[in-house]
Amino acid sequence: MVPQRLVVDFVAPPAPAGFGRVLLGLAALAIVAGGVQLALAWQAYRQEKAELASVTQRGVVPAADGARRSTVNSSGLLSAGTVARGLTAPWPDLLQSIESIRSKDISLQIVEPIAARQSLRITADARHFEAMLDYLEELRSRALTEVVLTSHQVQVKEPGAPIRFQVQAKWGEAVATTRAANSAPTAQASTADDTRGPR
Repeated sequence: MVPQRLVVDFVAPPAPAGFGRVLLGLAALAIVAGGVQLALAWQAYRQEKAELASVTQRGVVPAADGARRSTVNSSGLLSAGTVARGLTAPWPDLLQSIESIRSKDISLQIVEPIAARQSLRITADARHFEAMLDYLEELRSRALTEVVLTSHQVQVKEPGAPIRFQVQAKWGEAVATTRAANSAPTAQASTADDTRGPR
């Protein structure tokens, strides 16, 4: 058997002439479309710049833009108000009043504040139902109002089968009165020291 001669042609056949022209036409069209978009954007930029300069000179907001900006500002103000309420809430007093309830039968798990509604959700474990009910009564006697047991469930798979329960309570005005009552004796004591004078 005689080996046949293999001819390898490394030169690709030429592409059809129409294909290159189509690509060139598409590229030219894309460049023209980009130029039009750039011109429109530049015109809008200059118009906004001129309008801004006239507004700053007059100090007046145009009516159409003013309505749009007022809705943006009002939504920003609402979210800023929510953040401010969250920051001005009496968290130290609330946590102190909750943590001051001492019980060997209650294990506090989560304290979740809901500043927008001036309430908080407390999740805890109790060894037995009486301890859970006593804890609810203690919360009611503290700076919390509308203390409501929202759920409870016996944790069968955990050692000792504790009762996991959730409580929701409001902290509104009661905390403010508690804070005022706590600060009143301090203010009276400092006034009494001032009346005595230096020793």
